[in-house]
Amino acid sequence: MPALRPGASQDRSAVVKAAWRKYNASSDTTSRFVRRSFKEERADLVKHHLVVLWTDYFKVEHLKEYPNLHDLFWMATKSAGEDEEERMTSRSPIGC
Repeated sequence: MPALRPGASQDRSAVVKAAWRKYNASSDTTSRFVRRSFKEERADLVKHHLVVLWTDYFKVEHLKEYPNLHDLFWMATKSAGEDEEERMTSRSPIGC
């Protein structure tokens, strides 16, 4: 896997949001299945990137500069994983 950059998770989350919108806009069962699978795969990538950034990128200095960094990453990771709990709802767990 290529080296991560801080914006990679944000880029991936935008892809997840777009896939969610296309999923909700489609009435075709096959299309919805494909879009949902794609979206879930990309959501897992977002979670992975966030965890890698948290464990490998950030240092103590970052926590001193941004005291709410831990809470932000915790909420972002939880938000990326919420879809797994809400499999068949039409409401997006990531703010779409």
